[in-house]
Formats: sequence, C-alpha cells, structure tokens
Amino acid sequence: MLHTVKGIDLPLAATALTPYMLGSTAGVLVGGWFADSFKRHILLFVTGLTALSALLIPRVNWLSLRDRGGDTAGQPVLRRFSAGVGPR
Repeated sequence: MLHTVKGIDLPLAATALTPYMLGSTAGVLVGGWFADSFKRHILLFVTGLTALSALLIPRVNWLSLRDRGGDTAGQPVLRRFSAGVGPR
C-alpha cells in the first residue's frame, strides 16, 4: 500500500511496517496479560494515563513551535501520520 499509493520504496515500506506489526502484537499481549493479572486494572490504567498526560502537557508547552522557531523531533512524524486522517 505505501509502495503503490505513496511511492515509497518497497524496502523502506517493509521496514516501517515490521515494527508497527511487532509493536501491535506486543501491545495486545502485554495488555491482555495486564488485564488478566490485576483485578482493578481500570484503576491502574486511569492512573497511568493521568500520569502520562501530566508529564506530556509541560513537554508540549516547552517545545511549542513559537518558542523553538521550527519543528521539534516528533512533529514531522506526527504531521506525516495525520496527513491521512480526516476528509479528503
């Protein structure tokens, strides 16, 4: 799909797809183990998500484009990812 539609070289498209599939598989396995191991997994999930959000809010503020004068490390990746989202 990436090779045909976006014109990306086939080896690069395969290299991008492999970690995505491995990460997805690992996430399903770890998430299943986590949900099965803990009785109150929702409480732990909410606590972890809240802590992660609390850590990311200052980072987003510190690395804003106005303060830095350009792209931060993750923004080109997010821009490419979000290019395919939404109405066309």
